[in-house]
Amino acid sequence: VSIVRNLGPSTVDGNPSMLRPGVDQGLFCSGFHNLWYITDGSEAGTRPVVSGAQPVADCGGSADGGYFDGHFYFHAAFALQTYALWRSDGSTDGVSHFYDLPAEEGETPLMTDFLAGDQVFYFEITTSGSQTTRELWRSDGTSQGTWAVLDITETLMELVVVAGQDLIFRDAESGHWWRSNG
Repeated sequence: VSIVRNLGPSTVDGNPSMLRPGVDQGLFCSGFHNLWYITDGSEAGTRPVVSGAQPVADCGGSADGGYFDGHFYFHAAFALQTYALWRSDGSTDGVSHFYDLPAEEGETPLMTDFLAGDQVFYFEITTSGSQTTRELWRSDGTSQGTWAVLDITETLMELVVVAGQDLIFRDAESGHWWRSNG
């Protein structure tokens, strides 16, 4: 085992977490910088995900991401605390915003529990503020094909598998199994 790239100052490691594999690259969060990085496993191929000249930040907390249909999808706060879903094809110019997450003033939405199938992906949006809410969302990777499916604030849900466009999930408290077509 060897260090691919030190992401922090010489006395602090980059604290990488949430590695999400793609085909030839991986997406991860550097906890020291709270920045999303893409890596091909080499020092030269490990770099922050950027949009224009600004790094796409805020992967801290419980934010998640994943790989679907040739792109990495992830949550990030960018510019004036605009919380949004982003995608990257792994190239330096291939980063784009694709969906603004709804949030009232003082609320912070995070993408969590990402699970992809062949046709769509599902994820949870946890919004903290005056109260915490959780919603199940579905996307085909476009803004038009992204929507909230179900309020799951009162359940402890475990995403299990995506079959076609359907999500199979389990309520961890009751043990009941559910299927949703989004």
